[in-house]
Amino acid sequence: MPLNSKDEAWIREQIRESHEKQGIYKFVAFLKNWGGILIAGALVAFVLGQWRRFQDHFGCRLRRS
Repeated sequence: MPLNSKDEAWIREQIRESHEKQGIYKFVAFLKNWGGILIAGALVAFVLGQWRRFQDHFGCRLRRS
């Protein structure tokens, strides 16, 4: 007798949850949860660093004129 769709979905969910708790799946789950925040933070840090370089490069020229 084949499984109905509700039971099949429950089994797939249980398998997915058990895989998330092991090895590389744990790392992938971490990236899914925190990856966007980490990328946004890195982007802000990069932009602020480049802004400082921009000011150092052009700031003196703008002040002299």
